[in-house]
Amino acid sequence: MMKRFLCIIFMVVFIFALPLTLHADLVSGNQFFYENKDKTERISERSYGKSFIINSPLGYVIPVEEPGSDKGIPTNLGYGTHFGKTAPDTDIFIFKNGEVKTITAVYFYNGEYWGVMAPSHVYQPPGWVLMDELLMIYQQEDFEKENKNNFYTYTGSYDAVLSAKRLVEWQWPGSDREKWIIEDKETIIGCADVLYAYKDSEGREWGKTSYTEGWVCLSDPENSKIPKFYPAPKPVKWSHDGNRDWTNEATVWPSVDPTVEKIYSIDIMLLIFIAIFISITAVLTIGLVHRAKIKK
Repeated sequence: MMKRFLCIIFMVVFIFALPLTLHADLVSGNQFFYENKDKTERISERSYGKSFIINSPLGYVIPVEEPGSDKGIPTNLGYGTHFGKTAPDTDIFIFKNGEVKTITAVYFYNGEYWGVMAPSHVYQPPGWVLMDELLMIYQQEDFEKENKNNFYTYTGSYDAVLSAKRLVEWQWPGSDREKWIIEDKETIIGCADVLYAYKDSEGREWGKTSYTEGWVCLSDPENSKIPKFYPAPKPVKWSHDGNRDWTNEATVWPSVDPTVEKIYSIDIMLLIFIAIFISITAVLTIGLVHRAKIKK
């Protein structure tokens, strides 16, 4: 009798533990993305995707298992909590407004576009977020799309680059973003070859290097004090049609600390499973005790 009872208990535990195990496996590899890869569209020509700012009217975004899902991404899958805030009293990720995340592809679901954050143990967990709850950041590729008709084949000298003791690499000519200083001579020599060139209004020539794919001022490669004549516009809403109107200023929502009542947590599901398990166990126990009394 006792063996039979323990066997039943084991089967119930196994049945209810299985969905949680499968859920963890699916999320850890972002299975939905790989199963539907042919239905997704890359967000950028670059394989690493494009940067976006979290901007939800709620003040935060909870990345989910798949488009349309309400299942958050557990923090116990090998992605440290420094990749995003943990929702209060839960073990799921939450991204607050103002945080920058990388989107690699989009998927159209139920009239809305969802963006996927490719799983990476380096910078962020996997998950899907609504594109309407993001703002697109101006980046190098945006400058290059805007100015592609102004680029030309460079036929000038690389003497200034080759003789430089340090090389200033810009994200694009006149950018107001972070610059990198290159002092390694081998890298400097490698940058003495550009894919194409661009001339600014002051007559300075710039080149996109084939070695690092950054921009250097071919006329004055060591100067980090060149005025920031091409500042990035403010972030805007993403558009599927590819139109990027950087003059259309978007509404920026403030960051808000979420409350437990607003958040879907897998802890809640776990509690439900435990409650069901306890209920079934109690019913089985009462039934077995009752049958034992009848046999006596």
